[in-house]
Amino acid sequence: MTSEFTKGDEEPLQRAQAFLIALFNVTLRCLKSIDMHLSKFAEPPPDPKKLNIDALKFRYLMTHGQSFYEPNEFRRKFFVEVVSDANKASVPKSVTLPSSSHLLSSWI
Repeated sequence: MTSEFTKGDEEPLQRAQAFLIALFNVTLRCLKSIDMHLSKFAEPPPDPKKLNIDALKFRYLMTHGQSFYEPNEFRRKFFVEVVSDANKASVPKSVTLPSSSHLLSSWI
């Protein structure tokens, strides 16, 4: 199966690219200062020793204190920043991403 795009199809694709790029950029900025973000919480995590991995810290920040009907303040601010960055982005028509092996090696 092949897909052909009309001229009008480019904008949604570029907006999706801008959102994903902004999501990864904001996540990276957040991870670089994850401990500072955690220290802003009025109540500390239940067992800080269990939060020895940045992914667990990030999950805690994104979920602590939220309910089924309302996200927590950190999550709201995070996605406001993502959307703001995506709206400001000027996405080229083609974006070349590094290979997945390069991305993994930068995290290890």
